[in-house]
Parts: sequence; structure tokens; C-alpha cells
Amino acid sequence: MLVYTKTDESDVGTSNWEGVTFKVMPSQRTRFGGVVSQVRMNPTTVQNVVTYDTNHRIRQSGVETVPGMTAYVSIPRDDRAKCVETA
Repeated sequence: MLVYTKTDESDVGTSNWEGVTFKVMPSQRTRFGGVVSQVRMNPTTVQNVVTYDTNHRIRQSGVETVPGMTAYVSIPRDDRAKCVETA
């Protein structure tokens, strides 16, 4: 199963795509794990907020998750410092 989300531009370059978790309304205490399988490079801008469509592949799912449900996705940030030198 895939979960489709819109990811903020600040999270696209600084996220740990392996540790994605989410929950759905019927089972709020259960967190499901997954990984990002695709970040589409066609940004959408609404009121100066840029988002990218991302697909998350779910590792485990069951009766608790069915198509059409709202998912609350948590994408951990990669907190390691990144340096970019410009000349």
C-alpha cells in the first residue's frame, strides 16, 4: 500500500526517508512504518508554500488501513550539519 503526501520543501532535502511513520484515525495508538519510495520533482506552490508530492511505501498494513483514509505522517529530520561551500 502507498500513502501519498505533500511534503514541505524544507523537509525534502533534510529528511531521513527510512524512518517514516504514520497513524490513521481508527487506530490512533498504532504507528505504522514505511519508507519514501518516490519524491516527485513537480513542486506545487499555494500561498507561497512549496510542497512536493511524495509516495510512502508501507511496510505493514492490515484491516486498520484502507484506501481513502487520512494519514498523519511523521518524517524524521536528519539533524546532521550539512555544509555547502560556494566560490
